Amino acid sequence: MRLHHEESYDGLDSREATLRRNALRYLYSLDRSNSSLNGKKQNLNELRLQSPVIAGFSFDERISLLDRHRPENEGCFERYLMMGFQRNYELWRHGFGILFDLDLFLSANSRVSDDRVLDIAQMRSLTDSFLRFSSILDDVPEFVMSPTTICNPDKLREKYQRLAFWIQKSNILLSYYFLQLFVLNRFAAADLLSLLGLSNDRLSIDWKKIDIAHEVLNLMKTVPLQALHANGEPGAEKLRYICATLLEVMQGQESVQVLARAKKHFFGLLDYLSRLNSQVSDKLARLYETTEASS
Repeated sequence: MRLHHEESYDGLDSREATLRRNALRYLYSLDRSNSSLNGKKQNLNELRLQSPVIAGFSFDERISLLDRHRPENEGCFERYLMMGFQRNYELWRHGFGILFDLDLFLSANSRVSDDRVLDIAQMRSLTDSFLRFSSILDDVPEFVMSPTTICNPDKLREKYQRLAFWIQKSNILLSYYFLQLFVLNRFAAADLLSLLGLSNDRLSIDWKKIDIAHEVLNLMKTVPLQALHANGEPGAEKLRYICATLLEVMQGQESVQVLARAKKHFFGLLDYLSRLNSQVSDKLARLYETTEASS
């Protein structure tokens, strides 16, 4: 179907074109999530497709994919949902754009130099990409960031719509913090943290990782458990990655303050994993016990 080509939508009726564009964005985000969480190869990247993913996005009020006869879907609800859906796509596009460029630059440079040193243009490009990614939450709509701003005299309708945006908020923010940590770990491994505005000393790096975990824990405390459950095992896997990173911090740090804070956030997030009935919570608990026994 070549959904990544704009011309593939020529001749389609508006509803079918909208469905296909939505499918492309969902598959695009899913492909990158699967790649980072499970180490799978990306299927929807520019090199593999031999062309950029350029299909545009627009929301047409005249084309509804929801049943407008249901009162909970009336008004601007669908348009708001699609705005959050698009922001999630942009999040994964910008986040993985950094990682894609990093791998591309290092791989290309390794062909001409053993030390794979980046040139000034490459370093500037990576920094600019990281800054774009870091500001992605600035444009998340208010009703996604604060679902309680959705008010309606019909309380059942209000509850339905708020839950939808709580689900979007938890997905977008958890993905953002996960990608922040994932990018941080990749740049640390490449000894390029200065491009992210960070120093290379172990204490600063570990403290930054704990700060990210702190933001995630605050998110868990504010989002209804039902919304966290709706994100399924992929959401739990992101939490697992953050917990595993905290375990690495605890294994390599000697600072009492750093260890205490890392341990506090580790068990806080582990508690939420257990509430989600995730299969990874028991594994992490056993891994922590093994780490403690060997230390």
